[in-house]
Amino acid sequence: MVKSSKSNIVLLISIFILLIIAFFPVHYGYFCDELYYISLSKHLSFGFVDVPPLMPLCLAIVRFIFGNSITSIHLMPAAIGVVVLVTTSVVVKRLGGGFFAQFLALISVTLAPQYIAFASLMTYDSFNRLFWTLAIYNLVMLLVSDNKKYWLYFGIAAGLGLMSKFDILWLGAGITIALIFTSQRKYFSSPQFWLCGLIALLIVSPYLIWIVTHDFLTIEYFVNYSHCLSNIGPFKFLKDQIITMNPLTFPLWGLGLYYFIFNTEGRRFKLLGLTYVFIFILCLITHAKFYLITPYYFVLFAGGAVLVEKWVQKTHMNINWLKITYCVLIIVSGLLFVPYVRPILFPRVAVKYTGFLERMGLAIEYRDVSNSLPQWFADCFGWKQMTKEVARVYNSLPIAEREKTVIFSRTYSQASAIDFYKDQYGLPMPISGHDQYYVWGTKKLAIGSNVIVVGHDDDALKVLNVVCSGVLMVGKTYNKYTMDYNNKPIYLCRGFRQSVNIFWKHRKFMSM
Repeated sequence: MVKSSKSNIVLLISIFILLIIAFFPVHYGYFCDELYYISLSKHLSFGFVDVPPLMPLCLAIVRFIFGNSITSIHLMPAAIGVVVLVTTSVVVKRLGGGFFAQFLALISVTLAPQYIAFASLMTYDSFNRLFWTLAIYNLVMLLVSDNKKYWLYFGIAAGLGLMSKFDILWLGAGITIALIFTSQRKYFSSPQFWLCGLIALLIVSPYLIWIVTHDFLTIEYFVNYSHCLSNIGPFKFLKDQIITMNPLTFPLWGLGLYYFIFNTEGRRFKLLGLTYVFIFILCLITHAKFYLITPYYFVLFAGGAVLVEKWVQKTHMNINWLKITYCVLIIVSGLLFVPYVRPILFPRVAVKYTGFLERMGLAIEYRDVSNSLPQWFADCFGWKQMTKEVARVYNSLPIAEREKTVIFSRTYSQASAIDFYKDQYGLPMPISGHDQYYVWGTKKLAIGSNVIVVGHDDDALKVLNVVCSGVLMVGKTYNKYTMDYNNKPIYLCRGFRQSVNIFWKHRKFMSM
């Protein structure tokens, strides 16, 4: 009873720390994808080109209740982070872990850099993490109890995961392959196993129907997206895992992998270890992003913590100092990584700090060569400033011309920012050929319209001179902290003269 009470206290403290980090009051602004998801949540549907429908639906509910503030839209990812912590605690217990195993696993999950990012950013990756976690939990329960009903629960989690992001297909594929190499292959003859797949398929079917009825644009998106991915190789991919999960926890989740696959006591959970191995291989084969596999690590943390605890219990030496030292090192190193994934430092300080981590080889290189902040920070800057400059151009036009003026942006980022701030500045709904905005169409674009063009390079002048009677550069967006691709000229294209259908066909941009 005392141990259970102590474990609950550790869980509550972990939740408190997570919430403090997630809602730390320094913000750089809305991340560009958050603005895009807000736009999607205003136009609910059974699907979108690049985003399944579940997350925008949940975001619409949150916005309806709590409004559009940054704090409001971060409520869901923080809540998902809490669910992951609770699930980790339960999984440790199911694996036979006690208080120390609970403590070790929870601090590792709480302070893993990628998990901090998931818990503090409104993105479909957060939802994807939730359903991976629930699916893996049901897999653990299946292995503990051999109760086949957990396949049905797994199917529900997988179906909802598919309605959030297709990444959970890698989890399903990893499990299916791993089953072949374990005694759990017996489940292939179980009706519940096949019902699991059917349930997932039924849940995701509305989105699949949407894809079919919208000219397979989602398939086109994924094909184009796959061409943007590069093969970084197994060592770089592994290095990215080590960095984003906190380098000092590498021995812990490595031991978790060992525990599940090779340890005599943990071998009944061999399926968990082999699943990770096969997902890792699949990620390399498909050139997946480094973070695709990261939702899996919570169960490796749990397995590693249980194994360490068992080793400590078997030794006759007093090694409390070693336990305490390792836990303190995980906590300190985790806190040192917080400013790399959360905007808790002022930008000029963050520039130096993130640069220092990169020079030390302790950071993912993900920034413009000429920019000073990582992309996940840089893409929080300049959106309101850009919209204000567009509004200056728009409002400088005579009222009669404004009525026939359309705002066209190159990417969903610029379009979503203008969409978010448009009421404040009296702007019309923007149009764009990028992803879901292409589906939403050209609005009031017609022969003779004026077009304010945002986010294009100087080479766009050739196209603009063809489709318009006259083109003027009338402004430029600039913010020293944003990505270079956001610092672009603003053009006023007068007298649009091309067929709208032909123009729109050539503006289709299905990719990241």
